Amino acid sequence: MKSLIVAALVAAGGGGSYWFWQQQQSGEVELGGYVPADTALYIGGQTSPAIVSQLEHLYAQPDMGTDIKMLASEIEQGGDYPALNRFAASLMRDLFAPGTDIQALYSRLGLVISGPQQLFVDGLVPVLHISAEKSATFTQFWAQHGRSAGLPVFENELDGSPYTRIQLSPPEEANRIDLIVAQTGEMAVLTFATPFDSDNELAQRLRLKQPEENLLQSGTLGQIAQRYGFTKEFSFLFDIEAIAKAVLGVDQTRMAKDLEALFALTQEPAPAATLTQVCREEYASIAGWVPRIVAGYTSIQTEPGVSISSRSVLEVKSGEVLNQLNLLNGHVPNHVADANQQLFGLGVGLDMDQLMPVTVQLWNQFTQQTFACAELRQMQQQAASNNPAMLGLFTGMAQGIKGVGLSLYDFTYGNAIQPIKSLDLLLSVATQNPALLASMAAGSPAAAFGQIPTDGSTASVDLSEIQPGLSAEVGLKGQHLTFAMGAKGRAAANALASEALEPNGLLAMSLNYPAFGRLVEAFPLDAIEPLITDSETSVCLERARVVELLRQQPVKAAYRMGFSPQGFDSTVDLDIDAQEEPGLINPVGSFTLYDQTWDCPQGVMVGLEEIRADGTGTYEENDESGACSTYAYDYRWSQSGNRLSFDITSSRGRSDCVGDWEEYGTFAASCTLIPSAEGFGCIYEDDESDGLFAYKRR
Repeated sequence: MKSLIVAALVAAGGGGSYWFWQQQQSGEVELGGYVPADTALYIGGQTSPAIVSQLEHLYAQPDMGTDIKMLASEIEQGGDYPALNRFAASLMRDLFAPGTDIQALYSRLGLVISGPQQLFVDGLVPVLHISAEKSATFTQFWAQHGRSAGLPVFENELDGSPYTRIQLSPPEEANRIDLIVAQTGEMAVLTFATPFDSDNELAQRLRLKQPEENLLQSGTLGQIAQRYGFTKEFSFLFDIEAIAKAVLGVDQTRMAKDLEALFALTQEPAPAATLTQVCREEYASIAGWVPRIVAGYTSIQTEPGVSISSRSVLEVKSGEVLNQLNLLNGHVPNHVADANQQLFGLGVGLDMDQLMPVTVQLWNQFTQQTFACAELRQMQQQAASNNPAMLGLFTGMAQGIKGVGLSLYDFTYGNAIQPIKSLDLLLSVATQNPALLASMAAGSPAAAFGQIPTDGSTASVDLSEIQPGLSAEVGLKGQHLTFAMGAKGRAAANALASEALEPNGLLAMSLNYPAFGRLVEAFPLDAIEPLITDSETSVCLERARVVELLRQQPVKAAYRMGFSPQGFDSTVDLDIDAQEEPGLINPVGSFTLYDQTWDCPQGVMVGLEEIRADGTGTYEENDESGACSTYAYDYRWSQSGNRLSFDITSSRGRSDCVGDWEEYGTFAASCTLIPSAEGFGCIYEDDESDGLFAYKRR
């Protein structure tokens, strides 16, 4: 699914962040009080309306419709239980219907977008609690889809409270898995019932009874927030140690009991069945070295735009190991982290002087550890036969290097002969031995830089072999070897003169989505079009999708990771500009259509279309000579934002001007509108095809 991959690009920078939550003091008792204290996964808080209003347009991206239809169709046709397949496909089509945003989805489900919500596991069973309106809309939504798909749907009661049970297993199966849907007060519940559940456990999931030991009483979330500087707006907990102990059977938690019951039910051996008790305990002890992943927000602002700083930590509890790992942090040049000043930045930090000794020390710690488990002793023997001293051959050549950074500030495409019209960038290397590195770089046959000044000045590098007239500047700025092009690149290089080599992590990255979108849009694909015409993928169409996707993302993102005194630490900073209402494109008029799916700059003239103000329209294609119409359809249209939906009421075609017309029937299609001076562009989708079209006014 190409466009799903495109959407993932945005999600990587925070574009898909629907879990922007505010955890209220009043809601904390309601939420944590119904969560078992030994849960292995918890995500909870309260959505912020201000943030949702900035991000709701990300829910239904312009090119998702076709992918959703394809995926729903594949689900419907696969599997061994047709009713369950129909249920899953129907839900997908409804939840991801074209034009659906977060507000519309919550309204359709009867949910309250600004209320408290939480997702957790009760043993093995996922449970969702989410604020809802005082109505039966939520339960009716699920029940209706279940009945329409042919699944058995039951209305039950527990302790006097009603709930809906949708049987997901085939009727002939004795051990049933049911989807449980309910509303308790102003909180909707979505969970499952398994053959090894008791009424008491189901009552806890339905918020009818609190667990005797719950997450609120344990104080776990408060302790995490205090330790890591998290605000009260969002909580995430993933307990690696608890899962390992449950799988290994060394703790009698709810998850461990569920696993034991599950394997007994399926008559399958447990994963740890062949392990001795001492091996189970020692494996569980190793899992305790990295017991949890925790995450939360460290700051959040919603005016005028949205600014969010978040942090996630993979905890490392072995003090000796953590001390060694922290020595690996290098110096990532600071210029890569400023998303406001560049299109893209990427930096890697690694203290090359520490890599060899740290690796040897960690290797020694593992090989000298005392284990009673035979499998672990065998691993030690294998590790002992692979001496890491050979790593010194590599690290010796990079002595003194602490990090490398690349910042792309600007790029303008020229033409096929001279593709680089202008380029603004900085490549820098942070080193404790700048003069030595400069000497090595100058003497490199690949570099041919000549003498690199060591007094803070720069030397010009002729890059005519790459492109005539192209040049760059190299020099030493403090403890940084720099290679700069363009005014911004040179200014950033000069600023490095005062930047000390302080350990600040392993990786840093920044991305300015709007600026990157403009770069993608300006890059002409006609130069490479002959290379892609035989491909199944239209680069023209995919570029239009990426540009439209990035155009809607007013996001500047910065990411950093490295080791800290708590473990493996990562931070994300997002700046989301206040969204302006996009100018609505008026599609009414008479147009000549050009198919640009495989011909980006011009397109091939394919037909004439009239879109009328009364909500109707017609489309016609002529034969090659233009003498007559050979294909036509009539439709009704509606507009939501800059998305057109077409309901084709009749379509017909013929082979030539004297042939008989053949009726083709009805179908549905959609068009995401793209601004254009001559009319508008259209990213077109129907059940069988997609394409890129230019509508030029006649």
